[in-house]
Amino acid sequence: MNTRHLKIILIVIAFIASIPVLELGYFAWVLSRPVTVPPNLEVDAIVVFHGSTRRVQAGYEIAQSLDARFLIITPALESELAIFDKKYQLPPGIKHIGEPLARTTLENAVYSQRIIERHELRSILLVTSAYHMPRSLALMNLCLLGNAVDVKIYCAPVGVERNLMGYFKTTKGLKTLYNEMVRSWGSLGEWAAFKVRGKLPEKNPKDIPVAKFLKSVLLFDV
Repeated sequence: MNTRHLKIILIVIAFIASIPVLELGYFAWVLSRPVTVPPNLEVDAIVVFHGSTRRVQAGYEIAQSLDARFLIITPALESELAIFDKKYQLPPGIKHIGEPLARTTLENAVYSQRIIERHELRSILLVTSAYHMPRSLALMNLCLLGNAVDVKIYCAPVGVERNLMGYFKTTKGLKTLYNEMVRSWGSLGEWAAFKVRGKLPEKNPKDIPVAKFLKSVLLFDV
């Protein structure tokens, strides 16, 4: 093996080794954001990636204090929105929008993008669980490329913690962080397939046998 081939191999190895370091740095950057939202923040819409009632509750609580036109929840049926409105009190002057179709985090972002474009929104506040925010933010930004939409974030607290990084010092937190880093690659693959095909798959990506097998092998049970 000559020197040139050795250099190429070393560069490839260094590049591959740097990927998890860069990903971890990105996660740390997102999760270092403050939990609170400035009271004077103005956005066109609050977008909630529904996956737990804590996220939905956080979205409604923020809607009480922010000047926004819409509260978008994905996925959510109209019947669910009626329950949320009654339980968490939708403020007057803000309209709720639900979309019932999203099955994955990428699809949350894709359907949110379509709503954002339809209503010509220029700024949003993305709300989801803290551990879920790095992946959600990346996918939302990918889907909004070229749309000049300002995306701000609110990391809903995990449990009672106000210090997001404190959660990841626990065993469960570390497993959750690892799982999200692995799932991020699956979501990026899902996004790439969507861009190539130009449409979302009819079959739920979570039900694909290969995806199920990889999850059973690579992810922790938390």
